[in-house]
Formats: sequence, C-alpha cells, structure tokens
Amino acid sequence: HEAAQAAERLGADALILTGATFADSLERVRKAKAAGVRRPVFVGGSVTQDNVAQTLDVADGAIVSTSLMRERPALTDLVRWDSDKTQRFMDAVRALAPGRGH
Repeated sequence: HEAAQAAERLGADALILTGATFADSLERVRKAKAAGVRRPVFVGGSVTQDNVAQTLDVADGAIVSTSLMRERPALTDLVRWDSDKTQRFMDAVRALAPGRGH
C-alpha cells in the first residue's frame, strides 16, 4: 500500500494493482483503500466473468484481457478477442447494478 500512496502523491490518475493470485490482488486493493488512497484502484489481472462481481465489490474497475481471448488464435490473427465472451462478460457486469460497466 505504500507504493499506491506514493503513486497517488506523485499525481497518478488511477492505480492498477496486481498480486501473485487473484485473492492477492483483491487484498492489495483493500489495503490501498484502507490506507486512504482516493484515486480509482483497478485489479490488473485474473478477472473473469465468474469473479467480476467479487472484483467490483472491492475495486473501482479491472483490466481484462486474457479471459476474453479466443481459444488458440493463430499468431497471424489481428483480432484475438472472442466477441461472445466479451458480450457475456459485459452482460455480467451490467447485471450487477444500474450504471456499472458503461
């Protein structure tokens, strides 16, 4: 949480925190907020459709990528994200509360 406080003091607009595990990431966000960090704090990884509600109970947002990718895309594919996975993820976010996920 000291690094999060320092980043805020140095003018960061938001913070992205990532731990060794998903649970560790949530704990780091909790500690930063408990230490008085007022900037938005995002979880930086391991967020999925199944844990997005838990994520947004703790964090102000999330960086999501791998969980939305297509299975085994070719290295030459320009678009590697799965539109159906992305839609389901956003539907899960929007179902949490009005105004979230926009």
